[in-house]
Amino acid sequence: MATDYKLADGGKVFKKYTGKGASLVVPDGVETISMAAFYPAPPLRKIFLPSSLQKITKNALSRCESLEEIEVDEANSAFRSVDGALFSKDEETLVFVPPLIKKTRFVVPETVRRIESLAFARCKSLTEIILPDGLETIGIDAFFCCRSIREFVLPKSVVEIGYAAFEFCDSLTTINFPKGVREIGKGTFSFCNSLTKIIVPEHIEKIGSGAFSCCHSLEKVVLSEGVKGLDWFTFSHCASLKSVSLPSTVKKIEHGMFDGCAILETIDLPSSVNRIEDEAFKDCASLKRIVLPKTLKKIGGDAFKDCKLFESIVVPKSVKEIGKDAFSGCPKLTIRAPKGSYAEQYANENGIKYEPLE
Repeated sequence: MATDYKLADGGKVFKKYTGKGASLVVPDGVETISMAAFYPAPPLRKIFLPSSLQKITKNALSRCESLEEIEVDEANSAFRSVDGALFSKDEETLVFVPPLIKKTRFVVPETVRRIESLAFARCKSLTEIILPDGLETIGIDAFFCCRSIREFVLPKSVVEIGYAAFEFCDSLTTINFPKGVREIGKGTFSFCNSLTKIIVPEHIEKIGSGAFSCCHSLEKVVLSEGVKGLDWFTFSHCASLKSVSLPSTVKKIEHGMFDGCAILETIDLPSSVNRIEDEAFKDCASLKRIVLPKTLKKIGGDAFKDCKLFESIVVPKSVKEIGKDAFSGCPKLTIRAPKGSYAEQYANENGIKYEPLE
């Protein structure tokens, strides 16, 4: 008998959905749904899961972009459905919310302690998600592409936010950081194009690579004392960024951290900074002034490449390394540095105007 799916391991593994229908009943006996079971995206609107199912492989449901409802056999010991969404049997984990669920407001039950990876991915119709006190973990890409959510209020109980958790939340304007959270992971708020201001509190110790990259409306960033680690491309291509306040706990301006921040005009680096890595301020086309600390040792390659309005920079004697093309594409630049310094040598070797410091 022809079916619209493929099974494996004696019928225990749901390997591939091959149909084009709007509904699917996963057959009894299936214990696992494989990761690629619903790739490419099927037109399914409703899925019924059997009592035998015990495991849904990570992200297996995330490509079901037309899904409106999930129903689970009441006898299932691992999962249950509540109002069309999928939970663990004890309702401590929210597993998956159908992207086209027929709601605009979703209240996560008070029992939930964990929101799984991609749980709300592409829920474009939702305009409000209420998170419960007691929630501890938000998974990777949990709210990916929730384009209509304007605000998330994270409860005090949250201690972990997975990377890219709020990526492409285009309408997001407000976010808070509970005291239990110590790290903002990579890509967490990238492409959140309605964010205009971010204040990172002192209990955040590390910000991952690209955490706020391509936030095109972001104008102001305040990093509180306590933030120690800033990773690659943290604020890259934030095209509206005008103001950045860096704390004294930051020791390094990482690779590409402000790359493409086209209207950033000035920035003062704290005395704690000893390295500016490659491409750190590349394509900051409006940058005119930067104050380098006397403790600085290194300026990386392409660090200020194509900063076309850059007119003057004072390079302290402490700098012993300047990378290739660090100031290429800066036609107006004059390097001011002590006589006999490495910066003087670099300027002369690379045809950059030099003025000695008195």
